[in-house]
Amino acid sequence: MKYNRDEAFRFPFDPPLSGFFSIIRINNLENKSRNGAMSVLDISAGGLKFQSNLELPEQADIELLLTFIMNKDELSLQGRVLWKKKKASAYIYGFIMNENKRSKEIIIKELKIYRKNNQ
Repeated sequence: MKYNRDEAFRFPFDPPLSGFFSIIRINNLENKSRNGAMSVLDISAGGLKFQSNLELPEQADIELLLTFIMNKDELSLQGRVLWKKKKASAYIYGFIMNENKRSKEIIIKELKIYRKNNQ
């Protein structure tokens, strides 16, 4: 897994946004896991950083569905974990979204609203 810091901006949340994730694909085979709790720590137009008490395996090709509330709207994003770090009793993950222009537009719109409402 690698770090991706080439993005134009990252917007941190304080406090983090609560949500959940599920595994929807492993090694290109459809899969549906139970939901795991997570918190979104920061977000950009192409990905986000989240924290969970659950450890995801590094070696598997895993696609996730992350769901959380921002500005009273439910966002569901599909993508993959790029990297992970162990932090105390939790894991921090770098998540990159699947290429989807519409998702990027929605995130930028929601971030503008969030920032306006939380200044």
